[in-house]
Parts: sequence; C-alpha cells; structure tokens
Amino acid sequence: MPDDFDPKQLKVGHLRAQMLSIAHEIKILGANSHFCYGLLTHYTNLAGLIGIVESGGFWLSDIRYLNDAEEYEHGRKLSCELIDRLAQRLRYQPFSDVLEIARGIIMAPVQEPSFVACFSTEPDSLEQWRAYASGDDGVALVFENKPAVNNPFMAEPRMHSSQAIYDDKKKKRVILSTLSRHSIEYKKELLTGNTGGTLEPNIWARSLAAVLSNAFVTFKHRAFTTESEVRVITQLSQIARVNGKIQHRIRRGRIVPFVNSSIFFGDTGANRLLPLREVIVGPIAAQSVTIESVRTFLGNLGYPDVPVRPSSIPYRG
Repeated sequence: MPDDFDPKQLKVGHLRAQMLSIAHEIKILGANSHFCYGLLTHYTNLAGLIGIVESGGFWLSDIRYLNDAEEYEHGRKLSCELIDRLAQRLRYQPFSDVLEIARGIIMAPVQEPSFVACFSTEPDSLEQWRAYASGDDGVALVFENKPAVNNPFMAEPRMHSSQAIYDDKKKKRVILSTLSRHSIEYKKELLTGNTGGTLEPNIWARSLAAVLSNAFVTFKHRAFTTESEVRVITQLSQIARVNGKIQHRIRRGRIVPFVNSSIFFGDTGANRLLPLREVIVGPIAAQSVTIESVRTFLGNLGYPDVPVRPSSIPYRG
C-alpha cells in the first residue's frame, strides 16, 4: 500500500472498508507486522535447500494440509463467535444480513485456500530444529528481507508477508476492527445513497469474509510464541491470475499442494539470486562433510560468498 494512498478516497464502499480494515490491522500489530523487514530464517532439509536455490523461490503450501490447519479452524470459529455476538447488538442490525451471509461463507468448506511459506525471526533455534528440521540433514537458510525491487517476500497484491499472531486479545481486536469498519462503511452507504458504491449484501459479505480469512491465516496458538513465525501468503485466485502451476509433494503421510513463489516475478531461478545471507547446518552427526557439500553447491549456483556454519547447538545422537 503506497504511503500516500488514502483508503477514504475510494468511492466503492466495500473496497474502502477492506483497505481501512487492513490499515487498522497494521496499526494494531505494528508497521513491521506487514512488511517483516529484517533477517528471516527458513528451517528445512538439504532437498529443500536445493529446491529453493535452484528455483529462486520458496514453496508456498496449501495451509489445509499443514500442521497449522487447526489454527486456521480456530480463526474461523473465533470470527463466527464474534459475529454472533455483534449480530445481537442494535447498532449492527442494519448490517445483520451481511453478517449472516459472511458467517456462512467463513464456515463453508474452503473454496479459496491460502498457500503459505513459513519463516522465523529466530535463527539457530533448538525448538525450530526439532519441529521443522529434525532429520540428519537439517539446515536453516537465513535471508535478508529489506525494501527492494522484486523483494522475494512481497509481490502485492499477489503475495505478502505477515507476522503470526499469538496473542488472543490481538486476534479479537483484529476481527472486531474488521467487523466494525465494514459495518460503519456499509451504514455510510445507506445514509448517503452513494451511487458509486453498492449495497448488495452478498458483495459486502464476500469482502468481509475475505479480509477475515486473510487475517486468521496468521493466527497461531500462544503456546508457539517462541517460534516468532513470519508467513509469506498468497491465495489460489492470485496463483491463477499468473497461470501458476500447482505442484504436489508428500509430507508426513499426506499429499500437499504447493506453488513456487517465483511465479509472481516472471523470471526463472537461473537468473534470480535470493538475498541469502547465511546457511546454518543443524546439529547432526556428519556436520563437517555436510557443510563442505553445501558450500560447493552454493558456489556452483552463484552464491560463493554465502557463509555456511554449524549450528551452535550441540549434537546429541
């Protein structure tokens, strides 16, 4: 969103409500919650390292088939609970049809799945090694995310970054803010009879459900706060707009659809270097041999100066 962009200037009410909701969410969570500048670490294995470096992109996986699917369900249920509560209040009565339709959309089987890639602001974390790179070939890829042309973590409006939300109070504030903003803008349309907008409840409901869904893709249980997770997020419709190819991989007994983030930049891995600043080889047995093999691989792929070092966490076989 450009710095000089004023959502209030939008004439179409539900679009204005969307933009104002996003702007207020950023106020609640902090500016960097949306841009996530700084060092971001992706924990994976050697196959993941090869795939990322060779393709020049990250694998964004369908969230329905990841471990975090339950957190997504938590977001849906929390949104519906708050919708039910507000629907009983007098000042939300003019907006009740929209709330009812939006609730149905949110709780229906997901037609527009989100695809996410997960990073952490914590490099060389024991908990992360155990959770995401616990095999005998675990590695952590440390990237620098900063404002830049073709930033690989940001391709608005197709793909964006967002910090995970662990605090239950902040989750509720984000949801309530979005519901309130859509209600306010809808009532403005009612009062002014704005011909540039629309009062069709289905359109407003889809707008409201879309903003809420994008928010609770970032919800995680507070027990995982130490993961300090950042997610790169896109939706199936955005993938379709660039004719992106959905691929599949097997992970923990399930087939997981995924897409490579490089589709949003129109170039190939052969001429696209990622802002890779360091590779950490996890606490494994043959660490020195793995480190040397990673250095050779990176040198062959155009990253000869990227440091490769062992984890500071001792190996316990």
